[in-house]
Amino acid sequence: MTDTEASLSAPKNPPFNLTVLGTGLLSTALVLLTLYLLKRWDADIDPMGWYVMPFIPVGAILVGVGAGCGYGIGAYFSGIKVKWRMLTVVLILQTAAYFASHYIEYHDFAQTHPAWAARGFVAYFDAMTRSLEFHIGHNRPGAPTSPSDILKLGVWNYLLRGAELLGFLVGGVFIPLVLSKKPYCETCQVYQRQKEFLVLTLGIQPEVTKKKSTPPLPPPPESLPLNTAAPTQPPTDTGLEITHRLLELAAAGDVTNFQTLVAEHKPRTKKAKKATERQGLQLRYCPICKAGELVVLRYTGQGQALKTATVETLPVDANWVVGMVG
Repeated sequence: MTDTEASLSAPKNPPFNLTVLGTGLLSTALVLLTLYLLKRWDADIDPMGWYVMPFIPVGAILVGVGAGCGYGIGAYFSGIKVKWRMLTVVLILQTAAYFASHYIEYHDFAQTHPAWAARGFVAYFDAMTRSLEFHIGHNRPGAPTSPSDILKLGVWNYLLRGAELLGFLVGGVFIPLVLSKKPYCETCQVYQRQKEFLVLTLGIQPEVTKKKSTPPLPPPPESLPLNTAAPTQPPTDTGLEITHRLLELAAAGDVTNFQTLVAEHKPRTKKAKKATERQGLQLRYCPICKAGELVVLRYTGQGQALKTATVETLPVDANWVVGMVG
């Protein structure tokens, strides 16, 4: 078989399918329907209008995440790899959904205000945008608002509308974008699974300050000779040495000794995750063909300063993967 015939016979991975489209449109419809019912129940409830600091559209971002989660869910379960073409389609559909929700509001408003039916949706959207008000301060619900606490921007409200739309779009592609970074098996067209074996310390363990006071240490006994040295602890294996031994066992296909060595050092994982520098060993494999690889990851820092880097990858045999994950 020639390379051309092989490429033609290989399974294709379309950028989209009906499952992804259906779940995405369903999640978008459910979220927008919820917003519509909330506004019908209380006109003052508008999650899309929630801003912080004071022009970050956190409400629109959260609504967008909920609306666009269906695209990520559909892509994961249907085995469609998220690429830039899918993200582009999601952005277009989310933009259409954003203006569709405002058109539904206009349609309801025109039912009770016939004059606006003749003026059209564009005039309604322009008027509603220009009339937006921002309440500054921390007034409690129902408390009187001072005129100085109300910010009116007029035509500049279009900047806020733009931020609202941008937040909705960013939230809409958030889950698909995260899914695009997940390991993927091109042969079986499914997303790979991951299994972490252990994390080992490479850096310094941070000190933990306890609230309880500890009693002072007793003075050293005078009977000990001056040249007596304190007993030394036997040297322990470093994370690098253990990782190297595990990679050797995996390359040899030795499941039993690999599991034994992991079980021996597994209790160190919880403490090692608090270290400033640590190294982890992770298995990424296809749930269908069991093709996989061991990945050595280097973690530096904690919290928001955490940095992750891939140190080494080792392709492993499918039979070895079956022995490890079943």
